[in-house]
Amino acid sequence: MPTKLKLVLIIALAFLALPGLAFASVGEINSASPGAERILVMSDGGLVVYSADGKLLPGFPIWPEGVFEGNPLINDFDGIAGSEIGIVERQAGDNYYLHLYNSSGIEISSVALPIFASDTNPIALYNYTNKKYSVIYSTVQGDVKEMIFNAGAWSNNLIITGSGTEAFLSTDSSKTLIYYAMKGSNQIKVYKKTAGW
Repeated sequence: MPTKLKLVLIIALAFLALPGLAFASVGEINSASPGAERILVMSDGGLVVYSADGKLLPGFPIWPEGVFEGNPLINDFDGIAGSEIGIVERQAGDNYYLHLYNSSGIEISSVALPIFASDTNPIALYNYTNKKYSVIYSTVQGDVKEMIFNAGAWSNNLIITGSGTEAFLSTDSSKTLIYYAMKGSNQIKVYKKTAGW
């Protein structure tokens, strides 16, 4: 077997050996680390970040009071140079919180997500007005809320009124459109922010 093929197999098997990988994202959060980092939510609810060459970044893992769920969001949420990690935590009693961490694993902010629809992940959306990313999520009634981080605090704005049924959300690759589909519906609505939604 050629040497290059052996190396690829060893790297692939090492990645598969990570214990209980549940959710993952890839993105640049640490400019001192070459290449994009791998941000992982493990099946035991912890959050870890690995450099492109497989080294655990300082400040990680992070263990919440409850468990982290869903894909980590990697974008500039505070409007200051560099990206942050946005992640949802589920605590006892199905109480959900949005946490924001910097590249060193230090928590920047934590805020409750009222009536969060747990089977849909929040997603990041580019907010041209503020020149940074916001977080959107669906409530159990199908409403869509936009969370914008500004001056150390989150605003929670209703942007789409639902019809009493949970909705699934997605966004396009440019992060400027929201695709909205209610459970049991045969249609997808597309929303774009201009002066409003």
